[in-house]
Amino acid sequence: MRKIGLALAVFAMSFTLSSIAFVQTNKTNNAQQKPQQTRQANAKQPQVRCPVSGKVITNTKAAPRTVYQGKTYYFSCQNCLAEFRKNPQKYVKQASNTRTTSNTAPAKPAEKKSCCGNCNSDKAEGKSCCGDEKAEGKSCCGDEKAEGKSCCGDKPAQTADRLICPVSGEELKIETAVQVIYNDKVYYVSCNGCKATFLKDPETYAKKAESLSKQQGKPVEKKTEAAPADQLICPVAGEELQLDSAVRFTYNNKVYYTCCNGCKNKFLKDPETYAKKAESLSQQQGKPVSAADTN
Repeated sequence: MRKIGLALAVFAMSFTLSSIAFVQTNKTNNAQQKPQQTRQANAKQPQVRCPVSGKVITNTKAAPRTVYQGKTYYFSCQNCLAEFRKNPQKYVKQASNTRTTSNTAPAKPAEKKSCCGNCNSDKAEGKSCCGDEKAEGKSCCGDEKAEGKSCCGDKPAQTADRLICPVSGEELKIETAVQVIYNDKVYYVSCNGCKATFLKDPETYAKKAESLSKQQGKPVEKKTEAAPADQLICPVAGEELQLDSAVRFTYNNKVYYTCCNGCKNKFLKDPETYAKKAESLSQQQGKPVSAADTN
């Protein structure tokens, strides 16, 4: 009986140890599977990328955006948005190719550009134009920094010959841009909608425009042409006159001419205005009254 009892005790102990080992093995396997499942779930979530720079957009609420052909596209900065608007078909196709070939690698820009187009604007906003690489202790410039080069290439962030809309951030052509006159200065925007936005807060957008481009905020050119000596112009009708047939009269001890008595009457209703206009149009207007006129 003792032997049977001893055998049962050994069997019970072996069974208990086996059960404990089995439970621990299951816990270890579950602990290893959970991170894998988490990674797989994250991998299945679609990443939103900038169609211009190829960067992953982590905060779509704060990112610049535009709607093209019924779809919303997000961008890493305003410069990428401006580039997209110049040739949307090109970047839509580029974004489509990026999703097809790789879900993780950023698309290579068709042209050699800065990572965000304008490093200076990103720095002004407290961001790094290098994205997350700076946080990881890497340099977005690679070996170029060691060679004394800039990661933004030789192209400066803003040059005097570029004209930028202060509202949309688009690059403009002066011959097609919409002109805005504010505080005796000339500003340019991309469209009438941007003009309306500019005029709602002109102080802010005027300062921004002048900081973006040297072509913005130039003083309004006032054309002052010397009055021709050999032409006599009616200051009311604007017609050229003949001295012998014009209506002659005096105002403030000066001689003026109009084309008819009707224009003379209009002149005398607002003589200060028309006297200045007459003298600016012709050197023959506004001459001092001579002794012959007083006799």
